[in-house]
Amino acid sequence: MEPRPAREQASSRQEVIAPQGAASQLFLVERALSGLTLDQVRVAFRATADAVRREVARGARIRYLRSTFAPADGRCLCLFEAPDAELVRRVNDTAQFPFARIAAVIEFQDPGAARRKR
Repeated sequence: MEPRPAREQASSRQEVIAPQGAASQLFLVERALSGLTLDQVRVAFRATADAVRREVARGARIRYLRSTFAPADGRCLCLFEAPDAELVRRVNDTAQFPFARIAAVIEFQDPGAARRKR
């Protein structure tokens, strides 16, 4: 996967770093979830997945790929694929799942995986 350029956009509530002209891009949503129980976090993940399904039913191109939660730190990272950061923001706002920042990211695959397939 090749790197794609990103630019910063101002936000009144959270920081968003978005791509320029990408057809589909990966976005990392950073969350601070200190004080939430594991059950509350699970409910929020389900609400986010439901919000994505509703957007897809309306014709939006977005995928909720995965989340990683570090309970001891109260930190969570969620990965989405979408054409722009605003769609990712809309889904998270609809789910009422607070976030600190949305950033366009580049995923690097295991460099040894290609050698092992030969």
